[in-house]
Amino acid sequence: MSKLNLRCLRKNFKYEVDYLLRKFKLFQSAVFIITLLSLVITRFVHTTSFFTRDNDLIPKDWEWLKNRNIIALVAICIIIFPSVLVWLKDLKRQSQEYSEISELVTENVIPRIQDELNKFKKNIRNKFKFSDDIRFSIFVPVRYGLSNWKLQMVSKTDNIPDKELTAAFGLNEGVLGYTFLKTRKHQIEFIDVSSKNNLPSTYVPLNNDNFNLINRDIKGVLVVSAFQNGSVAGLLAIDTENLSDLSKMEENKLHSDALDWIIARSKAVKWIWRIKNNV
Repeated sequence: MSKLNLRCLRKNFKYEVDYLLRKFKLFQSAVFIITLLSLVITRFVHTTSFFTRDNDLIPKDWEWLKNRNIIALVAICIIIFPSVLVWLKDLKRQSQEYSEISELVTENVIPRIQDELNKFKKNIRNKFKFSDDIRFSIFVPVRYGLSNWKLQMVSKTDNIPDKELTAAFGLNEGVLGYTFLKTRKHQIEFIDVSSKNNLPSTYVPLNNDNFNLINRDIKGVLVVSAFQNGSVAGLLAIDTENLSDLSKMEENKLHSDALDWIIARSKAVKWIWRIKNNV
């Protein structure tokens, strides 16, 4: 297995663990199970004694309820049932809270990020004299299945067609994947994709679906990543189909401005990541 594939597997595994810890709240589940076992152990004898004592209220012709196995099963059910009801009620409450947060992020955070992205594009275009072809977008890792994570666009400037929102890039695919797999924090990569000769040796071309969805005339892509709590919160991508823009995309001042912008919004992007992954 190549080093590139190994890094990709590690990234998938890391995000899968983070997802499971958030989704199923393993610590809370462990506490619930331990508490439940404690209740069963401490109350089991008292509950079973109700069915076995001579002066119990169970009719004598209900001999089947005197069976030790049935008594044990009934006792466990009596002990567990209230705890399960409380747990289910808590899950329902958490689900309602998540729905409210999801609605809040969808209606407020995502539109605000998109507005800020359009303003940032306008400022950068004027400051560095870019052409009108310059485009800005934000990507986050989205779960498509068990240990199957893709990079998907969650916000974009107005000059990017909506169909590109449906593209899903592998964690090692294209310029996004090339940048994503870098181990350094706050990675910045610019790649001239106008010619195959300019591509890095470890560059993985787009698959057919993404190739058809994404603008085929793109000549260069600048990708800036922002970390939060050890994981990529989001990727800011700047691309253009105008060859005259390429030299400007290599300017350090642009890289610094782009990094400052995505870092300042990493918490908002992290919320979008959570909504996209239902955690």
